[in-house]
Amino acid sequence: MGTMPVGAPLDRTSPRNPKCNGQTERFNRSILSMIKSYLKGEQTYWDMNLGCLAGAYRASPNESTCLTPNILMLGREVRLPYALLHKGHHLDPNEAETSWGSHALKIKERMQRAHCVARKHLEVTCKRRKDFYDNKTNLNVYKVSDKVCYRNEIKRKGICPKLQPLFIGPCLVTQKINDLNYEIQIDAHTKRKVVNHDKLKPYNGQSHPKWIKKFKH
Repeated sequence: MGTMPVGAPLDRTSPRNPKCNGQTERFNRSILSMIKSYLKGEQTYWDMNLGCLAGAYRASPNESTCLTPNILMLGREVRLPYALLHKGHHLDPNEAETSWGSHALKIKERMQRAHCVARKHLEVTCKRRKDFYDNKTNLNVYKVSDKVCYRNEIKRKGICPKLQPLFIGPCLVTQKINDLNYEIQIDAHTKRKVVNHDKLKPYNGQSHPKWIKKFKH
């Protein structure tokens, strides 16, 4: 793990494992679902309504924080077109007489309160989801030189992925990055790759390829 110039930690995740970037993948899934619902069979201009869909997303309460992205980013709710059309554009009399400095302080206080509420909800949500994940997962711990099977994600032209073997192997564990990520060698000719533990399972066979027997770290 390194550090970026802005001071934020640089986290590396194993490739081809969407769960490592769950927040981004969940956002993409939500936007994709909204786009498909908005289309009427015509996919040519799918990107023409992204602004409206993103605005609707930002005005919707998040399941984990129980607050909208607008509140967390702006400190206030955005007036949507429907509200402007049916309720008019009426300002709060108290806000109309407020100076810019006072308004900025109010926005800052609202954002701080919103972030405190969001953190409390996130703590509860994270614990609940971790317990749910731990109940469903089996963590196998491997060491260097262990033989494993690797979930087959190699796609070849003319071969249906659904008819391919689910796992390939035996493969060799060449390095343990941590309890969740391992570096493996799939065969004698491919480069080593870092994979997540949930793409591996122990190899219990007795026959081993020649390259594994001759392999030197």
